[in-house]
Amino acid sequence: MSSVLETQQQRIKRNDEKIRAKNAHIQHFVLDIHQCISSKTPKEYPDELITLYKRYVLSSDQISVVDPKGIEGMVRQVPP
Repeated sequence: MSSVLETQQQRIKRNDEKIRAKNAHIQHFVLDIHQCISSKTPKEYPDELITLYKRYVLSSDQISVVDPKGIEGMVRQVPP
């Protein structure tokens, strides 16, 4: 019975570490977006968004296929 509890506690600890890492990643992303909006002009937004896309999406090991329509959609939504 105690080995089952220990296994569950270890699994919970690993999941907590993963959640903390993901939250930190999200916080960095939000901070970068905030800095982009507060320090760039609207004309510079598309270039900065592409940079953020490359940093946070393309650098991720989980993404294997790039969606060019997604980038184009992001650029279109930003006012010129």
